[in-house]
Amino acid sequence: MLTNDPADEIDNAMERVEESIQWHRDLSGAPDRHALRELYDQAVAEIGKRRSGISLTSGFYAKTGNSVFYACYLALSDYAKRTRRLNVVSAPSGGGKTSFSFAFMVALTRLAETHPEMPAGCVFVVDQIKKADDAYRELNALMPGKVHVWTSEHDKGAKNRTRVVHPAIESTPDELSRFPIIIVTHAFYSGINSHKARFWSPDGDAFNEYRRALTIVDERPEEVEIFETTLREAQTVKKAAAERLPEILDHIERLILLMTPQDLNARSQRLRIPDGEATSVLGWFTSDQAERIAKSYTSSIPGIDRLFGFARAMTLGCSFAAPAGNVVSFIGWQPKLFVKPGTVLLDATADIDGMSQICPWRETSPCRKHHTTTWKLSMCRSTQARTSEITSKWLRTKGITSASCSTRSRLT
Repeated sequence: MLTNDPADEIDNAMERVEESIQWHRDLSGAPDRHALRELYDQAVAEIGKRRSGISLTSGFYAKTGNSVFYACYLALSDYAKRTRRLNVVSAPSGGGKTSFSFAFMVALTRLAETHPEMPAGCVFVVDQIKKADDAYRELNALMPGKVHVWTSEHDKGAKNRTRVVHPAIESTPDELSRFPIIIVTHAFYSGINSHKARFWSPDGDAFNEYRRALTIVDERPEEVEIFETTLREAQTVKKAAAERLPEILDHIERLILLMTPQDLNARSQRLRIPDGEATSVLGWFTSDQAERIAKSYTSSIPGIDRLFGFARAMTLGCSFAAPAGNVVSFIGWQPKLFVKPGTVLLDATADIDGMSQICPWRETSPCRKHHTTTWKLSMCRSTQARTSEITSKWLRTKGITSASCSTRSRLT
């Protein structure tokens, strides 16, 4: 285990935490926790031997290790249930988040080797090419032949390398699908070839590919995407859908029912819809079918992409309504990071960023805090903080101040 306390006491404590979580989260579909934890602790011990001057199995690091394990474990449950949710681990730089995430990927891969029926496949997403190279070197040392990396400077045809002059390997994006653990950059993961990072083939057969079960993002991406619509535009989309897409009409009508009370009451500037209700009522808008329809009909049904984007943002808790004169605008936002089932974000600043309380009624699951370390099971609040500047600019263009929206800063 990751502490010096008696094993029984620690295991009992973990059981109590898990029981409290289950009041809010269904953990069905995740691998056997005890077997995965045993392999996780072994991997942590292996990594610890390579670290000089620190102990990953005691004190602050042990608590961070517990947080990473549970966040990743819950992400696997999300993958099994196809639930899009961003699980966040917040700890300062140097707190061990990356090392423990490596340990979890190694443990999951080793467990999958003896349990081929369980979900597997990991992708580690970084913000810098040098980080990608370093991550490959460390992970490949733990699991030789099971890890791969691709960036623009690891490409076999790369010229004039500047950030990684001597990359650990040279590769192509097509090779990624053959490895259970891969490392790519934010730019690649959100680009047009991102499918090459999201799928993998355990047997090397291109026609037998599976979605990777675990996506770990090291530090949040900077960009967010904003969707703005109105009730009138939603009604226009509904009318067009009745003629051309009658099979999705029920979903649009449910969305309009949630928007209408906010439009009728222009004094209300926040969408007070519980997370569970938004997910159950609007869950279809997060599906691949909805994404394909929005892209296919963007030109022929004006506003459908904005309306669908706003609905997706509502399921993440990233939405609000703001009156501007006689019109109520509905604004949603989400990171350009694709939040797929089974996603974990390692964020060094989630607990110290100022947070704009656009959605203060959100209910969050229980969190364990150890000094500045915490793991969170709901929408990334730091992502909301990152978007506050963008939303503030939008509000100013409409003549609305942040004070009139009852926003306030919050430091954890």
